[in-house]
This record gives sequence, C-alpha cells and structure tokens, in this order.
Amino acid sequence: MILLDLLGVLIVGVSFFLLSHIVDLFRPKRKRVVQRLPPRLPEKRHRRQIKADLDNLLVRYNQGILNEQQYYYEANELIDQLADVLETEASFSH
Repeated sequence: MILLDLLGVLIVGVSFFLLSHIVDLFRPKRKRVVQRLPPRLPEKRHRRQIKADLDNLLVRYNQGILNEQQYYYEANELIDQLADVLETEASFSH
C-alpha cells in the first residue's frame, strides 16, 4: 500500500514537472535581467611576453624582414610597455 502511495506521488511529481516544462516552452520569453560584465580592458602583458616579442623582433630584423625604421618603431613600443610593467611591479613590491 505504501509502495503504491509513493509511486503515485512520484508520477504526480514527474507529470507536474513535465507540464511546467511544456508551459515554459510556449510562454513568451521575457527579457531576462542579465548581469552584464564590464567591458574587458586590454589584457596587460607580462614581462616574459614582452621580452619574447622583443627577441622575435630582433630575429625578424636580422633576417631582413623588417627595415630599420620599422624595427626601431616596434622596439620602442615594446620597450615602453616593458617599462610600464616594470614600474607597476616595482610599485607592488613596496
């Protein structure tokens, strides 16, 4: 008898679950309030990434892929980025 009662409760529970799922499928979608993430800032580069880029830049210059003006322009940008990273690391260490 108890087994039949439990089986009946299980059947009623599953049927109500399926019914609510079907109703949700046909109900018009409301605009859900979604927590929007703030726009991503450009990823800060790490010291080893910048050093690797400088090494690759030197290799490209030595292979003749870059001319002298391009090399100096890109090297100056990377050195500026490296200086910024080193400055922030120094401020965090104190």
